[in-house]
Amino acid sequence: MPRNMERVKDRIARRFGRKTADCLFRLVRERDGAVFAIFAIFLVILLGFGAYAIDMSYAYTTRNMLQVTASAAALAAAPELPD
Repeated sequence: MPRNMERVKDRIARRFGRKTADCLFRLVRERDGAVFAIFAIFLVILLGFGAYAIDMSYAYTTRNMLQVTASAAALAAAPELPD
């Protein structure tokens, strides 16, 4: 393995552990079954982004409904205010 790859592997090992670094580098080095593993990793990431998008759209819709309700309550109460 080239010297700069050893540095990268050591940096990953310090941050995530030796076992994780070995697994990641084995995934990159050995091509057998790597397509499935990479697909599984990206599928999890893609599903996470999808869940986040659904969550944010729900939060936006809820915020919008609350704003409409507050505006309607303010407009309904406006005639009751003293001049």
